[in-house]
Amino acid sequence: MKVACFTLIEPLRSFEYQLIKIKELGFDCCDIAATHDGASLLTAYGFSPSVSLDSNPFEVKRLAEKHGLEIISLCAHANLLNPPAIYRYGAAQIVKAIKFAHALGIPHVVTSEGESEEALKLSEKEMLSMIKFNLSEPLKVAEDFGVEILIEPHGPLSASAEGLQKILDVCDSENLAINFDTGNVFVAGNDPVETLKAVVDKVKHIHLKDLPPDIERGHAYGVGMGTIPLGSGAVGIGEIIRILMDNGYEGNATLEVIGEDALVASREYLASLGVL
Repeated sequence: MKVACFTLIEPLRSFEYQLIKIKELGFDCCDIAATHDGASLLTAYGFSPSVSLDSNPFEVKRLAEKHGLEIISLCAHANLLNPPAIYRYGAAQIVKAIKFAHALGIPHVVTSEGESEEALKLSEKEMLSMIKFNLSEPLKVAEDFGVEILIEPHGPLSASAEGLQKILDVCDSENLAINFDTGNVFVAGNDPVETLKAVVDKVKHIHLKDLPPDIERGHAYGVGMGTIPLGSGAVGIGEIIRILMDNGYEGNATLEVIGEDALVASREYLASLGVL
């Protein structure tokens, strides 16, 4: 299993700065955490790690290789529960991300429902219809480019095994699978271990973060980066790794952990489990 760091070590620094820090911390792989289309003033002046989906993907790949890193995943978290709008990250950006990932040699693009209070007013049937609508064109493109779209638990439906399965069923595509986020499932009030057991055969990538037992739970949406090392919280990372290995998991993992000490400790913990 290859283990990557998000290109989000220091949020207000450039993408290249993130690559330099990831390599300094002893990692060989990275995960592009932030993407946008068009141009960005903050990115142009080095204050944002976001990568434009309209840029040359081969330049991005060469930049990673310059710093001894392999890019193994790409995030394209969209507003799948909202109608399309030019100011929303949605289907159009996912399509660009698919083409970008294909050029980079990445087998998948990670997305999710998005965060919207308006979406919580929808019925389950309406949510599923909106997700199917917003993913219909990206899934066609994904099939042609040989890239999978991975749904991440990060919303009112996807945070449970039942919801994830309903999304997979309603979209009915071989190019749709799961990016399992351990922390988001936990924050939603579900058991990450039991949830993973129910969907492990559909998991193609995993975001690993641990959380303290006293964190507030029951949110409709997930939580940001974990702040503690893997194995030191209540998520059950050790059992999650065991389930993956016992089921012949062939995908990779991204550490969704903030803080250099916590990242290094997390890597050491995974090594103790035989992952690295």
